[in-house]
Amino acid sequence: MANAPASDAVKAKYIQAGLEAENKAIQLRADYIDALVFKGLLLRSQAFLEKTPQRQKELLAEAEGLLAKVAEIRKRQQGQPAPPKKTEE
Repeated sequence: MANAPASDAVKAKYIQAGLEAENKAIQLRADYIDALVFKGLLLRSQAFLEKTPQRQKELLAEAEGLLAKVAEIRKRQQGQPAPPKKTEE
């Protein structure tokens, strides 16, 4: 038996929870590429659910801005040695 598709309200709830988690991760480390990428994906998902075209454009623009930020961080990190790993004592 297949599961019924989630309602838009349920999808919005999960998207919002994901955005909150990604925002916390980005607050801890502003150059956390995985968090920036996933936040962009969540914003695109939110735009897909959004009813107003203006809000869709805003969400997609924010997602594009995150993509540009990721590209900038990757470019800046190229050629730099990896930071030393922390060891627990």
